[in-house]
Amino acid sequence: MTPLLQINDLTITCKDKLLVKNAGLCLNQGECIALTGPSGSGKTTLLKAICHILPQSFTVSGKICFLKNDISKLSLRQLNKYLGTGITMILQNPADNFDDRKSILNHFEEAMHASSLKAKEEVKRLALDLLYKMQLAYPQNLLKRRSFELSQGMCQRVILALTLMQRPKLILADEFTCSLDIITRVQILQLLNNLHQEMGFGLLFITHNKYDARFLADRTYHLEHATLQQRILDGT
Repeated sequence: MTPLLQINDLTITCKDKLLVKNAGLCLNQGECIALTGPSGSGKTTLLKAICHILPQSFTVSGKICFLKNDISKLSLRQLNKYLGTGITMILQNPADNFDDRKSILNHFEEAMHASSLKAKEEVKRLALDLLYKMQLAYPQNLLKRRSFELSQGMCQRVILALTLMQRPKLILADEFTCSLDIITRVQILQLLNNLHQEMGFGLLFITHNKYDARFLADRTYHLEHATLQQRILDGT
C-alpha cells in the first residue's frame, strides 16, 4: 500500500517540557488509525503538529511526510496547498468549528471559497448532496440556520459534511464523538465508517473510547509518557 502519512522521529517540546518523543507512525491510503492514550499524553499536540497549528512556543523536530512530501518545515503559506483537498482536521468540540454570525450555507461557501453567483449555486448543490448523505432531515432549511440552533449531533454531521466538501485525502479528528450521547455517538461512528468505505479517505482519529477504536480502526497507536507505540485492535 502507498503511504499517505509518514511520521519519523517526531519530537515536540514546549519550554523544555517533552511532550512527544521520537514518534513514528505510518498511515496508508484508505486506512483508518486510532490514536489512544491518557489525557495530556500529547495526542492533540501530535495532530496539531501535522497541520502546523501549534503555538510558537512549541518546538517540533523530525519528519512529517504527506504523499512522500516532507511538510514538516513548510511555512503556513506553503502548507496551504496540502490543506482542504489534502489534509483537513475536525476539532474536539463541534461548536468551535462555526461562526455563530453566519449561516450553515455561508460556511460551505467559505470552505469552497465561493464568490460568484454561479459558484455559490454549485456549492449549494454540493452542500445539499452531502447533508443528505449525513442523514439530516430537511437540509434545504438547515442551510439557512446557524450552528447555535442545532443539536450537538446535528453540528457534528454538518462538520463532517463541511470536512468532505473538498474530498480530502486525509482527515485528522480529535475526539469527535466525546461530547455526544451514546446513541448519537454510535450513529456518527456508523455514518463515518460508511463514508470512509465509500470515499476512501485516510483517517487518523484520537479517542479515549476502546469501542470507537475497535469499530473504526485498522490499527491502533497508543501514546504514553510522550512515547508512541503501536497496539493491536483490542487495546491490550
